[in-house]
Amino acid sequence: MAGRFQVEPRAERRNPMQADRTEKGRVGMKEIARKLGVRIVPRWEALGNTNSPMASATVLLEGIPPENLQDPWGDPLDLELSSSATLSTDDVLLVISSGGPDRTPDTRDDIVIEILANGMIQDARKERR
Repeated sequence: MAGRFQVEPRAERRNPMQADRTEKGRVGMKEIARKLGVRIVPRWEALGNTNSPMASATVLLEGIPPENLQDPWGDPLDLELSSSATLSTDDVLLVISSGGPDRTPDTRDDIVIEILANGMIQDARKERR
């Protein structure tokens, strides 16, 4: 009889409510990224690529209120500015990331958005199992 009623976890199963919270958070993160892009991209262009975005962080992020640097769950965003001084329009200027609804980094529900030097926003979703 032992082992007759074993339970096998299924990695493919997902909680639909969790998926909905993550998707709503993803939409919120894209809006945050859009607002940041509107402020940061023109500042970057005005600098004329003399330094990397990372080296110019003070200028690029100056005057952005702290509440605009929070994810939809109220946690601080992780910001990663490019370290390259020469960016083409399709290169990533800034990556913003959030721990997602579970507020824990490096889990399945993390949200990562890239802001390109041309101002475009793209989802940099990383599939985790």
